[in-house]
Amino acid sequence: MPKLFAMADQLCLHRHQTTESDAYTKCRGDQSVAIARLVQGLYALSDQPAFEALYKQCLTKGPDMAAGFPDFDDALNCIVAQVPEARKVFFSDEQQ
Repeated sequence: MPKLFAMADQLCLHRHQTTESDAYTKCRGDQSVAIARLVQGLYALSDQPAFEALYKQCLTKGPDMAAGFPDFDDALNCIVAQVPEARKVFFSDEQQ
């Protein structure tokens, strides 16, 4: 999991060019929450291979992926958009 957070750091630095900005801090927070939701949700899903395929598909669609920077927040939103029932798994801490 530390590798995922390091990738998120790289994405946010790529987007905002400095670690000293509020935009970088917000980006890093959004990415951290998305990573935690993805990891926690993965263990709650019964069809992990199907999820992993969708996750990879969504991750490669990210706006910064061409430059090699995965966006975990965008990937999570993509998954929930394609499989609305997944919202219950990945956002179980939010009130419905």
